[in-house]
Amino acid sequence: MTTDLNGYALKNVKTLDTSDGYAFTATLHKDGKKVANVENSGHGGPTMVWWSTRAHEDVFGAWVATLGSYTYPPMLGMETPLTVSLDPTDPATLKLIAAKAPWWSKVGEVWIIGKGWQAV
Repeated sequence: MTTDLNGYALKNVKTLDTSDGYAFTATLHKDGKKVANVENSGHGGPTMVWWSTRAHEDVFGAWVATLGSYTYPPMLGMETPLTVSLDPTDPATLKLIAAKAPWWSKVGEVWIIGKGWQAV
């Protein structure tokens, strides 16, 4: 499995079903050069990325910061579209998070890729 976007490609993808989800490991390449190792343990936590250099992380972060939001069409058992915003300071995103996560009211700052720490 290889996914290519803006010169980025996931390669060497290995997957495993777990009792809590779906685990995977992969390598991330930019323009054919390996820039990171990627893994998710399949237990509901974040996907972890170990960058080869800080420069690779910065270039990726700058690109991601340009993406804004994306709406995924209904699929894989979802009945309605799913909109993902990469900026948690966006008012619509904050409203959605607050409705789903009561603990959100205790959050004062969030890390935004490409922007750093931002007040919410």
